[in-house]
Amino acid sequence: MEIARDFEEAYSQGEWLLHYQAQTSGGPAIPDAFEAEAERRSELRCVAEDVLIAVPSPDLSTAIWKIEYARERWVDFEDWPDTWWTAVLSDLRRFAQ
Repeated sequence: MEIARDFEEAYSQGEWLLHYQAQTSGGPAIPDAFEAEAERRSELRCVAEDVLIAVPSPDLSTAIWKIEYARERWVDFEDWPDTWWTAVLSDLRRFAQ
């Protein structure tokens, strides 16, 4: 998953960012091919994340990691209030000891 994220990030911070900066400075719109490649890389990362999260955790620590990762990944789409996340993660950490 980290490889997929790095693959996406390298493109976003390189090729795509150059076109984005040009566009925001009054230049031409980002070419469709660059937008398509950015979306393709994003989709690869999402698939890798889905696979990783779907694999059963071998231990409680890994399950906690998954919840923490999901919380970070979906910060703008939270279904639970922060107090709930904190309570559940505290319970899981207590059980893991």
